[in-house]
Amino acid sequence: YVHNGLRVSDFRPVIKWKLKSDRYFICGRPNSEKCLLEAIDICKKVDAPCDVVAGRLSVEPTDYCLKVAQSCTFGSPWAYRGQLSHEDKNKIMARSRATLITYGGRDSRNWYSEPFGLVAAESLLVGTPVIGYDCGAFKEIVRHGIDGFVIPRPNFDEKSEVEQAHDAFFKAMKEVDSLNLEEIRFSAAQRFSHERMGDQYIKLYEEKLNGVNW
Repeated sequence: YVHNGLRVSDFRPVIKWKLKSDRYFICGRPNSEKCLLEAIDICKKVDAPCDVVAGRLSVEPTDYCLKVAQSCTFGSPWAYRGQLSHEDKNKIMARSRATLITYGGRDSRNWYSEPFGLVAAESLLVGTPVIGYDCGAFKEIVRHGIDGFVIPRPNFDEKSEVEQAHDAFFKAMKEVDSLNLEEIRFSAAQRFSHERMGDQYIKLYEEKLNGVNW
């Protein structure tokens, strides 16, 4: 597979734990596929502060957008930032303790699989670990115990499985500061640069022209 590539120089990393805040970062389109509400609920259960950035508001379901915004009450530790510029989003993400990703979670009822998560790759490029469900291509981006933590996705019709999954999130949130932020940034820059993506596509085209079966 050829992963999406990013311009590494667009991402200014924070790779010292002493420069990180105690806040968690949640980002994505506000709909039932991305399940931002579940990530917010996880933070609330352990009184962990978070910043929620929700993009493409004009094309997403209004009712879900409102639920996301209303779940972050004014003056609370859970802040709704709305839709931000790429630069402003990256600044908040870079200072965060970790990015939480619950794509394909509770609200999607197990049916959604993320093909490739740009938010996860962007988070690693700014030196912020990622904690998320084993959904779609997530394990291709996040190396468990190195870049963050991969949480087995439960059957959301089984309450006990959901509780176990959330407990795994809580444990990962406590242990995330054991990770090496410099290694996270370095590896992401090697794996997800636009130069690497271009080289891989050229290789594939050359193989096809030479009659190599994929």
